[in-house]
Amino acid sequence: MSPAGLKQRRVWDEREAILWPAALFVAWIIAWLVNVSLRDRLQWNETAETIYWIAMKIAIWIVPVFVVLRKKSLPVAEYVGLRTPGLGLGIGMLAGIGLLAFSYAMDAVLGSASFNIPVLDAALFNGVIVAPIVEEFTLRGFYMESLERSGLGFMQANSRAAILFVAMHLPGWYFQGRLRAPESLIQPAVFLWLLALLLGWIKNKSGSLYAVIAVHVLNNIYSAARG
Repeated sequence: MSPAGLKQRRVWDEREAILWPAALFVAWIIAWLVNVSLRDRLQWNETAETIYWIAMKIAIWIVPVFVVLRKKSLPVAEYVGLRTPGLGLGIGMLAGIGLLAFSYAMDAVLGSASFNIPVLDAALFNGVIVAPIVEEFTLRGFYMESLERSGLGFMQANSRAAILFVAMHLPGWYFQGRLRAPESLIQPAVFLWLLALLLGWIKNKSGSLYAVIAVHVLNNIYSAARG
């Protein structure tokens, strides 16, 4: 591709590639602060809180991507990889089943987990459907793709997206009180980072965002059932 063509494909430069994830992270912290304030003031139930988080995910994770891509006159679905749904879902299901088999084998060897049927409610829907779609759309579909189009190699782009994936979980862990024992978070943080690298690799090889969404959904279903 000619230099002019490459420049036309770019969404941002290196400075913007640093500022965008920083802004996303700060906005997510603010969303948690607002959540704590409203939850204590309004004494809302789990359904109301779930509706809040779905709204925040749309406003903070999804809407800015549409704004940026529309501003650059780039087709959103094509840019993030929402193509070949049949093939993508097939690849994702196979990869997801393989991941679940590996996770189950590790749990069986370590003897560290029990399983139950999760309650079918709004929180479960948010965790196993909304979260994977939002996170993959933004991180693997938009952020990693934009880094690659800006001239970064796949390994570096995938690593950055994986680090951001882990970082975006930190505010939740903090406000849920889980950061009081940081050593206990080493294992889940490493797992999330490795999962993110795997998802990035699947996205790169399949070219379809549907594949990584399917893997992410299956992983979150397993996590929800894991005691």
